[in-house]
Amino acid sequence: MSAAPPTCKTCRYWSDLVAKKADGAMHVEALCLSGESDKRGDYTSERDTCPFWAINSMGAVDEPGRDPMRYRRPSKEDDAGGN
Repeated sequence: MSAAPPTCKTCRYWSDLVAKKADGAMHVEALCLSGESDKRGDYTSERDTCPFWAINSMGAVDEPGRDPMRYRRPSKEDDAGGN
């Protein structure tokens, strides 16, 4: 079984909530929510790619009904065992 290609469609930063049908196309474009990508804030095609792609195995960062802290980057306090 081959892995899915690293496209926006499989990226955790491709919005689950903010999307639109591309003009004259049969595909959807969604908002890029990556904090590092130069595409942040742009509508991207499901076929677009960028170097900041991250797997969405736990869903998009804005997926409704999920724990909003699951993608939180660990802090120095977390590394030290603090609360």
